Amino acid sequence: MTTLLPRPAETDTAASPPPAPAPARRPDGWLLLALAVILGSSLAVAFQAFNLLWGPVVLGLALGWLALGLVITALVTRRAEGPHRRTDRRAVFVALGWCTLVALVGGSWWVGSGPHATTALVTSSVAALAVVPLGVVGLRLRRASR
Repeated sequence: MTTLLPRPAETDTAASPPPAPAPARRPDGWLLLALAVILGSSLAVAFQAFNLLWGPVVLGLALGWLALGLVITALVTRRAEGPHRRTDRRAVFVALGWCTLVALVGGSWWVGSGPHATTALVTSSVAALAVVPLGVVGLRLRRASR
């Protein structure tokens, strides 16, 4: 009795490799962008808090916003964790290091000294420049996951 199906030896060919898997859709880019917004807004408020009428209360709310945002981002990141290239990890660490450096310098200059004469435009611009590298890494990861 003959069958119309080819034998297994005839279908196995070395010329056809298995198809490459599609890139996984991970929210890494969006999470880094959200983290950049959370950090940037918290820094902007913290740098101007002592110039506001209710400065300590506003600073407390900004720090609460920061803590809540970090916890939520960490939980979502933990669930979406996947393999990362070494260059991606390094870029994230460098971007976070830059943000930390700006926060330390700006914090000691504007928060540690109490009320200051620097305008909100300047301190907000510094806060935005602190998170630009993190946003760029987030956009790059977002584009790579498409």
